[in-house]
Amino acid sequence: MLSVERLSSLIGSIYDCVLEPDRWPFALTEICAALRFANGSIGVNALPSGETLLVASVGIPPYWLGRLSGYGDEIMRLWGGVARVREYPFEEPVVCSQATDRATWTNNTWFTEWAAPQGLLDAVSIPLVRDESMLGTLTLARHQSVGPVDDTDLATLRLLAPHVRRAVTIGRCFDLKTVEASTFAAVIDALTVAVILVDAQLGIVYANPAATAMLETGGVIGRSNDALRLAEALPMEALRTAVACAAADELTLGRRGIGVPLRRADGAALVAHVLPLRRRQFRADLVQRAAAAVFVTPSMSPPALPGDALALLYDLTPAELRVFELIANGTTQPEIAHRLGIAPSTVKTHLLRVFAKTGCGRQADLIKLAASMALPLV
Repeated sequence: MLSVERLSSLIGSIYDCVLEPDRWPFALTEICAALRFANGSIGVNALPSGETLLVASVGIPPYWLGRLSGYGDEIMRLWGGVARVREYPFEEPVVCSQATDRATWTNNTWFTEWAAPQGLLDAVSIPLVRDESMLGTLTLARHQSVGPVDDTDLATLRLLAPHVRRAVTIGRCFDLKTVEASTFAAVIDALTVAVILVDAQLGIVYANPAATAMLETGGVIGRSNDALRLAEALPMEALRTAVACAAADELTLGRRGIGVPLRRADGAALVAHVLPLRRRQFRADLVQRAAAAVFVTPSMSPPALPGDALALLYDLTPAELRVFELIANGTTQPEIAHRLGIAPSTVKTHLLRVFAKTGCGRQADLIKLAASMALPLV
């Protein structure tokens, strides 16, 4: 595993890309160097048009980069096909050689004509964004001279993945374009989504006009003793924990504060995202007490119950939650491994973590727990 200092540096580089997406090549270069990958790319495409909203790649020679676009169908087939790709949970590294067998590789023109001639042995893909409007992934390729992707590589990627996902998700609020403004306050004032700058205890330091309007009307968000408050208990606790982690140590923030589900009185779905601010390069333009920025945006999909409640209550990662849901539906562990494109040992690891977090000792207990949570968040 990388040192805490190296991980912290990588995470800082990732968050620098929120307001400056032109810095993604620098962040990708650091990630590739730290984890011994030959090349890396991050792509965000609009759906259903396929329009490229953000793309950055490093380590791919121009000749090979120019040829890459001609293998779209073959690449998708190597990752298991569209249906399976849509099943892969956010933030979980999917190793290509585990998603499909080697027989599929030997008959795949992307591998035989593009990857193999460059000496590429394997690849890892991490889903970042997937909804009705957008699809985004981080993909890293390993050269045969380094050897196969191992468990240590995957463990490190699981630490980095939620930070990359948060950076891409919040970057969408800025249309994934480099912000050209003298102050961060001027930038967020121009946004149509609500943004509230808070201190470590959720004290409101600053709110943009969209957030001020929501705070004045009450409802899904409000203020109490000059502190930000949410109307529902589980999201409130999740937000409080995320901001505290953002203030203390970005490394411990993990996936906390990504897509916290909220609901307006009319039933419309919203989500809250927490962006740590303590160490950002644009820090000089902020009120010094601000520890995090809370973005409240419309959700592109309806609340997923009981999944949202389970994830909030037990701090489940997307992969752990997906394993939980499939186990509760009677899916076997080998079937889950195939469906999610991960190793059987990884499924077992996720399941053991679900047991530990929920206090359940048997799969039957998980089924009962899932049934008991099939109620709206309160």
